[in-house]
Amino acid sequence: MFYDEGAKLIDDPEHSENEERFILLGLSHSLRVVLVCHCYRSEGNVIHIISARKATAKESKNYQR
Repeated sequence: MFYDEGAKLIDDPEHSENEERFILLGLSHSLRVVLVCHCYRSEGNVIHIISARKATAKESKNYQR
């Protein structure tokens, strides 16, 4: 889903005290709408995935291609 050009990137300041966190809502390889909470680590351009799950019906409606 990080390659999904239609994915929505949302700031997540409520869950970020020490680092800038983001929520990504997009399509997986198997064409399912998923939600991934992640942050970027400066050392080595690493994406740290905090959680990932199938999007709820309400979240899926917010994702429109």
